[in-house]
Amino acid sequence: MKLCLAALAISTGILAQAQTASQNIATGQQSMAVAVNETTGKAYVVNRSSNSVTVIDGKTRTAVATVQTGTGPEGIAVNPLTNRIYVANSNDSSVTVIDGATDTVAATVRSGSYCQAVAVNTVTNKIYVANNFGHSVTVIDGVTHAVQNVGSTEFHEIHIELKDRPAAKPTSG
Repeated sequence: MKLCLAALAISTGILAQAQTASQNIATGQQSMAVAVNETTGKAYVVNRSSNSVTVIDGKTRTAVATVQTGTGPEGIAVNPLTNRIYVANSNDSSVTVIDGATDTVAATVRSGSYCQAVAVNTVTNKIYVANNFGHSVTVIDGVTHAVQNVGSTEFHEIHIELKDRPAAKPTSG
């Protein structure tokens, strides 16, 4: 019985050491949004007042880079298939495209007025940017960075594009 209790105490101690505890990681000022690339294990934190994105290595739990963006970044999205990160910069109505392999700016794309949110369709490699003051959506081609502004009366086109997306394949589990 004593041997069994000792083994239980040792295994409990090992499990307690192996469990991950939460940790605060320093970022820029006014951290406002976060996106994770599950393929690379990196997290990207938008710092609105610092006009930057802090890149965090999920394995080491350390900030590994700071990438300067446009002014007033608010929204962020990741395309894990292309390893590109898209940041909506509200104050200068632009989208910063970050190359996740190098954690550097790959491009800056103009958007509609006061863009605040961004989403990625990984199937079509299209990026959708919501423009608050512009009452519109900017659609960005993920390869060419060509821009199409879609007014509020044209949202049905976006709906059709997303609707035509192939159905997700069931996973076995």
